[in-house]
Amino acid sequence: MISSLESEPTVRKLEARRATSDESRRSAPPREFELDRVFRLMVDAVVDYAFFMLDPEGRVATWNSGAERIKGYTADEIIGRHFSAFYPPESVATGLPEIELAGARAHGRFEDEGWRVRKDGARIWANVIITPVRDIQGGLIGYAKVTRDLTERRAEEDRKIRQAYRRLNAVMDAGSDGILQIGHDWKILYGNRKAAERLLDFKVGGDLWECFPALLGTHVERTLRRAMRDRVNTVYDNHYAPYDMWYRSRAFPTEDGISIFFTDITSQKTLEDQLSVEQILREKRLEALTQMAAGLAHEINNPLAIIHARASDLRSTAVGDAPLAAEEVRTACESIVYASDRAIRVLRALQGFAREAGSDPMLPASPHEMLHRCIDLLEPRLLRHRVEFLVDLKPDLPSLVCRETQIRQIVVNLLNNALDAIEQANSTTRWIALDARSQDDQLWIQVRDSGPGIEEKFRAHLMEPFFAAKQRGVGMGVGLSLSRTIAQEHGGNLVLAEDTAETCFRLILPLVPGLAATGLKYAALVSEVAL
Repeated sequence: MISSLESEPTVRKLEARRATSDESRRSAPPREFELDRVFRLMVDAVVDYAFFMLDPEGRVATWNSGAERIKGYTADEIIGRHFSAFYPPESVATGLPEIELAGARAHGRFEDEGWRVRKDGARIWANVIITPVRDIQGGLIGYAKVTRDLTERRAEEDRKIRQAYRRLNAVMDAGSDGILQIGHDWKILYGNRKAAERLLDFKVGGDLWECFPALLGTHVERTLRRAMRDRVNTVYDNHYAPYDMWYRSRAFPTEDGISIFFTDITSQKTLEDQLSVEQILREKRLEALTQMAAGLAHEINNPLAIIHARASDLRSTAVGDAPLAAEEVRTACESIVYASDRAIRVLRALQGFAREAGSDPMLPASPHEMLHRCIDLLEPRLLRHRVEFLVDLKPDLPSLVCRETQIRQIVVNLLNNALDAIEQANSTTRWIALDARSQDDQLWIQVRDSGPGIEEKFRAHLMEPFFAAKQRGVGMGVGLSLSRTIAQEHGGNLVLAEDTAETCFRLILPLVPGLAATGLKYAALVSEVAL
């Protein structure tokens, strides 16, 4: 509104100035146009990023110099083409371009990193951001797409990752443990050098159960499946039969599945087994000595009583005035010698029986002498239980190289088992037979008995540790298993014979060619003793 105080000329000047200003504004370019031009210049000046527009169908609508540098296409070559031209064939096949546009429409923005393809076919690792562009009414008019080439950064990251991986592998390989990484699908994802050296069937990418089928159905499978399912740590020992090796393993749940650290403890287990065997053998020897104690005491006491009586007779005769008759002295001395020989044989048989023999050297031994010492130990018990003892030792038995104390322990164990079988069955026919013969460079020592025999269901398990076919409370069920172990350590075996009517255990030991029979003289010395 013009104030009334203003003069007419002044009003005309103001109106003229206003008209000039309106004309000036009409001739100047719009501000929006200027901003758009500046923006276009700015976008085209950025060469490290590809800025371009897509139409609603995904066709390239604009292009900048950064897009040309990164993608390799000129504007004339690419505008109008679908942007899937920037994706490798496998991504196009899975519909990734359409998935990205759908994600941008649904969430207002889509970002991804992955492989893209240049015009020349080279692959680049790119970061991609797609944003939908809408008009004032919200209608979709296209998409703004920003792409950044991260190939060099990814290459540097990969180099650092490979370097860290090599260092980690060096640490893993330097340790004493084998290491396996198992995926949730039981595929072997990783194994260090120790794993490859100790597990011959190990294969990265292979199925754990297919690589090591002997684990199926064992406590190892149950333990590992529980660790995977319940995500718990676990420790276990196992013997893998195909390798005949013992392992101690520790399993830990990880994001990818479970990691297994394992150590070869075969030597440790072997030592523990040896100590256990020696302990059990010690107990078995004490058990055998306990069983034979009464008979042995009687067997030693009788010769001592005879010696004492004959010596007393000689002393009484010598005290008197009557001269001693030579025949009387000879008879008394013979009786003393015979009785003392008997006591000496029993004591010799006992010698070493209760001591450890696992570390004894292998030495030539006479089968005759060795077996007669066993007879001397067992005969008193057999007589006390009214069991006939049948002995058949072939005279031409050659020597064998062995730990004599251990072989005698096996034979005594077999004889005691035979007597136990007869006693438990209360057999009316009561006999035990011990025979020995050479057979194809082997020494066969057999113990047979008149007991009730062994049930068929037990025969396959007799040699298993702690299996016992005896009545509860009789023996520990380890004698046969340990006896067979000792025999096998000598290069032989202990078997239950299948070619005899009665129960027959056969101890088989290798003979050494060229060794003369050293037991004949000893066999002749004891042949006068009635068994």
